[in-house]
Amino acid sequence: MSKKSAKILEFLKKKGFDSPTLLVLNDFKSKQNKNMVLSARNLKKVVVRKVQDINAYDVMRAKHIVFFGKAEQKVKRIFPERISGVTPINI
Repeated sequence: MSKKSAKILEFLKKKGFDSPTLLVLNDFKSKQNKNMVLSARNLKKVVVRKVQDINAYDVMRAKHIVFFGKAEQKVKRIFPERISGVTPINI
């Protein structure tokens, strides 16, 4: 496991996300987001998707869904009537 993958795993464990987790990003354009994708791809229980690439399988499989940046707002714009019960946390 790379150092970057270990950092993501450590971050998720600190937040209590030790089971299947879906990380949702607004895009993969920024260097930070690209690094997150590359680092998380080595983790078995972590899936990283752009907002427009979220699918039902990933959502149902994940016990936790973590939105980064403006991803949550974008999802709420796309699916306004389907987003409820979301508890934001400060990361």
